[in-house]
Amino acid sequence: MHIYDEINLYGEGRKLTEESWAMSWPSKESLDTRKQMYDKIGYISYYAVPDGEKLFESVVKDITDGKVTPATAVDKVKQQFEANIGKLLSDSK
Repeated sequence: MHIYDEINLYGEGRKLTEESWAMSWPSKESLDTRKQMYDKIGYISYYAVPDGEKLFESVVKDITDGKVTPATAVDKVKQQFEANIGKLLSDSK
């Protein structure tokens, strides 16, 4: 998916993503935080993990909204995320 995005959108993906963020986080501070996070996070795929997208997005939202520190946001979902990864691995055997 990442390769497909890079080939077909050639830079437009970031622009479209930022437009979407501007609607989700209208405050300049939150939008700037989200952009900085995007620049520091490499491509990851969590879609195969049960509830992976929901858990990851909750971390991003809590940090972007300034609700909690990054460490606290991760700690809130870490146990559930690890359990879901374990379930995925055991189901794939």
